[in-house]
Amino acid sequence: MTTMYEILRRPLVTEKSGYQSRKLNQYTFEVSKEAT
Repeated sequence: MTTMYEILRRPLVTEKSGYQSRKLNQYTFEVSKEAT
């Protein structure tokens, strides 16, 4: 079984993702290509 640590590679920090995390409580991550 694949763990979330193998699927989520790292957080994406951009201007848009910063706005989403502050105002909308949404977070953006880089995801492994093997994730389905």
